[in-house]
Amino acid sequence: MVWISLRWQMLSCLCLALLFLNAGCDGKVTTKKTAPRPEASAPVQPVPLPSETPKPAVSEKPFSYNSGGRRDPFQSIIAAGKTKGVRGLLPLQQVELSELKLIAIVWGGLGRYAMVQTPDGKGYTLKIGTAVGPNDGFVKTITEKDVIVQENYTDIFGERKIRDVVLDIHPQKEGAE
Repeated sequence: MVWISLRWQMLSCLCLALLFLNAGCDGKVTTKKTAPRPEASAPVQPVPLPSETPKPAVSEKPFSYNSGGRRDPFQSIIAAGKTKGVRGLLPLQQVELSELKLIAIVWGGLGRYAMVQTPDGKGYTLKIGTAVGPNDGFVKTITEKDVIVQENYTDIFGERKIRDVVLDIHPQKEGAE
């Protein structure tokens, strides 16, 4: 029963749409008239230029670029980022290992941690794997008395080598035994 009423509704809507469309036409068929094409005229002749036209005086001064402290826009940013410098490094990577002072070592259920102090008086916490020093060093082990940092260095022959640097909690004073 629902289908019959739905079919009748659709059929009546279709009939109304056709009725409105048909009412718009008077039954007269009109064709669009196109404008007649103009007849071909004589070809256009180019206007001759005067033999000598005055040219404006332009001084041909070579261009020079003043960078004013800006980076070269044609230089690769990626290659520039690989150069070794202090900018862009973590605070512990900006300080040499010899400048760090080992203050405390703490261990427990969460592992071992060490606290170091930089020359400017700021304290930092170290754990195994923490990056330290400008030579790609990292904390290798933390014992009860010292911290061992493994770092890369270049020897006098230009070869890359690895060394272990020990930070003692009680550094020995020179001349004292």
